[in-house]
Amino acid sequence: MTDLPTRALSLKQPWAWAVFGPPNKDVENRVWWSTLRGPIWIAASAQATRAYYEEAAEIIERVSGCKVPPLDSLPSGCILGRATITDVALPGGWRWARKYEKRVRPGFGYDPKPADERHPSEALRWHFDDQYGYFLADRVALATPVPCKGLQRLWRVPAQLLEKLKEAA
Repeated sequence: MTDLPTRALSLKQPWAWAVFGPPNKDVENRVWWSTLRGPIWIAASAQATRAYYEEAAEIIERVSGCKVPPLDSLPSGCILGRATITDVALPGGWRWARKYEKRVRPGFGYDPKPADERHPSEALRWHFDDQYGYFLADRVALATPVPCKGLQRLWRVPAQLLEKLKEAA
């Protein structure tokens, strides 16, 4: 693996498990917009409350039919693997009108404009209609998770952690 991602996204369990496990979760939902496209690391957050886990597990089981492992058996506080953000569904499932891309000013609360078409419904199985849905392709789990202290939103991976990820990959 020569091109290592330099950014990561932390997901609480069991969502992180669902990205690499049998549910094949290929959309990550967020209430915020980003123009970032390309490879990222997926980290499992260090904490998830029992109530949060149970609500997420119910959604995963309803959408996929897959049984979610117990919370205490899921890895946490580590990088689980990598994925590539290829596109983002806007709230409502609308496609992003890329013609507005030049207006983007990172960090200034840019409000993306919808195109005149929606994403195909089969692509939106994991998309929450009131959020932005980040499409995750090329999902590859690490053979052994790499411990790390994650952050919220998209975060830059420190150089020391990148070295460990290079070894693990």
